[in-house]
Amino acid sequence: MNTNNLEQLEVSLYDAIADAKLDAQNLLNQLALEPGLLSIINTSFGNNFNRETLEQFYQQWLTKNFDNFPEIEVRSAEEINGANGAFSRDTNKIYLSRDFLIQHQDNSSVITNLFLEEYAHFIDTKINASDSPGDEGAIFAALVKGEELSNSKLEALKNEDDTVKINLDGKPVNIEQSIPDIVLYSDSWDLKEYKFSFKTADYLNKWTDLNISNQYYYNSGNDFIATLPFDGRSFNLLSGSVGKIGGNAGFRMEPGFIEAGFEVEAGYNLGEFNFEIPLSASVNAGIVNNQFTIDVDANLNLPQFNYSLPYAYAYLDAVLGYDLKIDGFVDGYVDYFFDTYEFDDDFNIINFEGTQEKRLIQLDTRKNDNFIDLIYKKIQLGDDKNGSVSRAETSGYLELDFELPRFNSSF
Repeated sequence: MNTNNLEQLEVSLYDAIADAKLDAQNLLNQLALEPGLLSIINTSFGNNFNRETLEQFYQQWLTKNFDNFPEIEVRSAEEINGANGAFSRDTNKIYLSRDFLIQHQDNSSVITNLFLEEYAHFIDTKINASDSPGDEGAIFAALVKGEELSNSKLEALKNEDDTVKINLDGKPVNIEQSIPDIVLYSDSWDLKEYKFSFKTADYLNKWTDLNISNQYYYNSGNDFIATLPFDGRSFNLLSGSVGKIGGNAGFRMEPGFIEAGFEVEAGYNLGEFNFEIPLSASVNAGIVNNQFTIDVDANLNLPQFNYSLPYAYAYLDAVLGYDLKIDGFVDGYVDYFFDTYEFDDDFNIINFEGTQEKRLIQLDTRKNDNFIDLIYKKIQLGDDKNGSVSRAETSGYLELDFELPRFNSSF
């Protein structure tokens, strides 16, 4: 890389330039593989270019040989007429604004775009005898990145004059510059959002003397569950001695509890409907590519609506909880001549801990296949709180089944 004054740059700026330059070269390599290469060249540089010189560029891009890449110099924006960057056919150098690099050192794509613009000016000087009309650099950079240029945008760039003569190091130098856009005014407004919504309960309360909520939820928790705690106790079953042998044996019940009862969960939603049409507008005015532009946009976004169908559900679960732990113990001694051997051992006999739940009644219109089961039978407690009791299981017992409408919870 021809660095000239780049060695004196801070490491962060040097790295930003190196990364952006490499990205630009990779884009040129991809361009060489594109079937639309010639169309991009024609749009950017016209039709009367030197085809032999272009073929040389093509081979360089294809093989990633960028030895002829122009020398790069970093200058203050003031030195290059306030531009972000520039290329001069007088010096065959690309100039980058230090101010621009500092502002965008963490945004490699912006610097890459600038490289493509100024490199395009370099290409133009090699394949054309005279400067292509307009800002061929901006056109080339946009097309290489796959951007689509509208006819009006392309015409504006073709009519732009990006050339200027500056005094650089005491010498007059002609440059083609990339001028920063100037924002003169920018604002946006969220206009009135047209909203319409209703809840079923609002109309029921209005037309009747009822005063109900549109939705309701209830869970009984432990309200219908009784708990029987018990203290820990020890029971000696064997105790005594025979000759030189003695000991104890028994079991120990740890503190625990047994609980049983019912848990109820129920709720409903009477349904609601929401409809919204958001409107917004924006105004942007500024100088883009040396031309004053003003854009006024009024946005009518797609209407949004949501409808929640009415639903109701109720569950009744039988609950059995327990914490029961019983340990056995054995301890004793044996006198053997002049020594005494002692032993002590604990072992678990019972260790039950957990909660079992069984669904007895289920109503839920949120499901597609809904029915109510009222079951009177010997309860075999299971683990699946959310599972409904199957009809086959209730066969032979008093049972009430009927179909409910097939409601969905969303529309």
